[in-house]
Amino acid sequence: MTAMIYGLVAGLVKLDDLGLHLQRRGRGALATLGRWLIDGTPVLMRIVSFVGTVAMFLVGGGILMHGLHLSEQLEGWLHAQHVAGPLLHVVELLASGAMGAVAGGIAYALISGARWAWTRLRGQPAS
Repeated sequence: MTAMIYGLVAGLVKLDDLGLHLQRRGRGALATLGRWLIDGTPVLMRIVSFVGTVAMFLVGGGILMHGLHLSEQLEGWLHAQHVAGPLLHVVELLASGAMGAVAGGIAYALISGARWAWTRLRGQPAS
């Protein structure tokens, strides 16, 4: 699975290069496809970036929820509220995403604060 994901990412990174090659060397439909690849790759990268960020929040939040045993508590509370079936899974997914976003925000704040303190200690202006 890891090799497949890295291979997919490598292919996405080189997609605009393929488009440039097709546009320069191809004729007719191939040159048009090359132009579409060149124009479409930045849009695709923004989509992949957004989807990847959401996925990391969901996965990271899920890991934290399970590690802190919050998922079991949430599930017990939801069962007590008679929430079951697909709605149960949607709420758990949203909770994992929220936990991941909060953890990401905390990590960002800590790293930004450390960077700010480091620049002050070294006597450099903040960027």
